[in-house]
Amino acid sequence: MIYNSDWMKNDIPDKSINLILADPPYFEVKGDFDFIWNSFDDYLLSVSMWAKECKRVLADNGSLLWWGHAKKIAYSQVIFDKYFNLGNSLVWEKVECQTKAQDYDQARHFAPITERCLFYTNEVEMTGREFIIEEYVAPLNPYSLVMKDNMFKLNISQIEISNLQLSRNGNITGWVHNKLSGVQCPTVEQWELICNLFNITNKYEELKKEYEELRSEYAELRDEYEESRRPFYNTYKLNDVIKHSQESQISSQYDHDTIKPLTLTKKLIQTTTREGDTVLIPFGGSGTDVEACISTKRKYICYEIAKKHYETIKAREKKALLQGELF
Repeated sequence: MIYNSDWMKNDIPDKSINLILADPPYFEVKGDFDFIWNSFDDYLLSVSMWAKECKRVLADNGSLLWWGHAKKIAYSQVIFDKYFNLGNSLVWEKVECQTKAQDYDQARHFAPITERCLFYTNEVEMTGREFIIEEYVAPLNPYSLVMKDNMFKLNISQIEISNLQLSRNGNITGWVHNKLSGVQCPTVEQWELICNLFNITNKYEELKKEYEELRSEYAELRDEYEESRRPFYNTYKLNDVIKHSQESQISSQYDHDTIKPLTLTKKLIQTTTREGDTVLIPFGGSGTDVEACISTKRKYICYEIAKKHYETIKAREKKALLQGELF
């Protein structure tokens, strides 16, 4: 879906977007849309409203990519940091940037050949294994249950267990906590010492069998959780500094001041989403993001306030859809 309107006037349901891919105005850098604010403070008020709306619509396992100018992106980061977890501050190095051809001796500052992109996630997350152990296995870990039961009966404290110095790395307090909480299981040797202290008759292998059965019981739930985690497939082996062409042979076809490379955009989408996921494009621009979504089989909701650029996006969408049907 493509709308010729301000994206803040949307009817998107809460937590329904898998990826927000935003190339917003940078403020007084390039393009008419960059000069509509009376002051930088006014611009930052808009950024604050954008950040709040991004928080509302982004799924708990969603991702956010927010482009910005090197001199100003830090101000946006301070705002977005209030709502999201910063994964990376990405740097796009334009490998054939015209600045490189300039006379470096004449410049009074370091040559600008990059743009920035903030990569955010919505929630702190665990792996499927961590989730199952913490939420289901640890509370029922037979080793910890036996230990705690006997500690209570014999009135034995954690300090007395610590004095056994069962930890291999010397972190006594951490060892006791991890074993009593069920997050970790003792070794055979450690369990023998514990049995001697508590006069426990439960055999190590018997409890191990119970523990493995417990883990197997929740294996399916673990897989379901893993599937629902935030997708991230770094098949392109991207780093936080991405060297990439501007692809001027493509961008020159469209009348827009701040076009991002199609290939780079596709890589970012494929890295942070699954096929069939929904991508929100708040600032449609020349339609690069829409074409990238179509070619990578992602759904998209795109907004572009300027009629001229909206028409460009619609034409680009039609062409991309036709190409998809042909291939």
